[in-house]
Amino acid sequence: MASVRVNRLAPLEWVRAGATLLVVLLHALMPYVSQPMPGVAWPVWETGSTTANAVFWAIELFIMPLFLVLAGFVAVGLIGRLGKADFLRHRARRLLVPLLFGLVVVLPIDLYVWLLGWVVEGKVGWQKMRSLKIDPEIAKNLWGTSHLWFLQYLLLYSVLYAVVKEAWPERWRHPVNRRTVRAASLLALIAIGGSVLLVRPEVVFGFQHGFFPVASKWIYNGTFYAGGIWLAVFDSRLRRIERNGVGVLLFGLLGGIASLWAGMQFLQGDASRLILVLGAVATLASAWALTFGIIGAAVRFAQRPRRIVLYVAAASFWIYLAHHPFLGLVHIGLKVQFPDAAPLGKGMLAWAIATLWCLGTYQIFVRHTFIGRMLGVRHAERVCKQSVAKELANLRQAA
Repeated sequence: MASVRVNRLAPLEWVRAGATLLVVLLHALMPYVSQPMPGVAWPVWETGSTTANAVFWAIELFIMPLFLVLAGFVAVGLIGRLGKADFLRHRARRLLVPLLFGLVVVLPIDLYVWLLGWVVEGKVGWQKMRSLKIDPEIAKNLWGTSHLWFLQYLLLYSVLYAVVKEAWPERWRHPVNRRTVRAASLLALIAIGGSVLLVRPEVVFGFQHGFFPVASKWIYNGTFYAGGIWLAVFDSRLRRIERNGVGVLLFGLLGGIASLWAGMQFLQGDASRLILVLGAVATLASAWALTFGIIGAAVRFAQRPRRIVLYVAAASFWIYLAHHPFLGLVHIGLKVQFPDAAPLGKGMLAWAIATLWCLGTYQIFVRHTFIGRMLGVRHAERVCKQSVAKELANLRQAA
């Protein structure tokens, strides 16, 4: 029975590994897009590529929704196995400790890498790396949690879930009401997300940044965390999503085309009602459909856990924490050494270098060391396989 359970959730390790590599690719392409993301500060910028732009924005549509649905799905199994108090302690250990590590170690490195890039581009002088007195216009998008926002938001979602679960009406779990609750709750999540996008398209087509959560960003992303909980409650064995995954994925691809067209119009200054409505509807449809479609297709076609996939999935948390400043250094180096090289080629090279560096540092400095134990990212592929079985074993009970 345990092997069956592993096989049912092994596809999620494929998704986790693939999504992690896509996050690195997203950031690797950042300075090479033809339509830069508003609100983002980056060490260097280069001539844009339309291909890099299309790949970048396509990933942006669904990548964080995908991670958040996975997180919500796993949270149901965790709280069922651990109980509310231990669930919150587990989340604090696995999210708060890495967040503090990132704020104290990773972000200062990020800061000086970014300043180095600005020195190379002539935006600031060398002395600014010591004084940190930077023109507010240049530094307006610099200060905040950077890529660590995900940990901050996820910690808050976990606390909210633990509180709300206690207040969940028992009658809603009754078989008579289950179908109604399943449809109504998903529609409510979609409606909330759509309302946010209508008012704040920059939730997706921009980067809302700060040291504290931005309300629109927190609500929009929270709907996908809740979507993961919804999936665990109403399709814990992933049967429906497996059956419909490919069709949903194709629908998401079509929605993504419309979303990218509307998004590019918005970024070029067209904020007409038509563009805002089309952008909100298409973006929301593609985000949900691509997320569920990818998971469903993985469940259908990726039942066998490969060692390399489990290894990358185990390293994914370290890759997330560590890739950002190193990728900035790679971008600076590529601009200095190969100023006239094709932007798409430089983006792909940066992706490969950063990924290999993260995997190498994971193996040498994290996997079997106190750093891994402290951050909770030391788990080898064997541990991933065991955790897959544990998570699924409690989903129905927790729901």
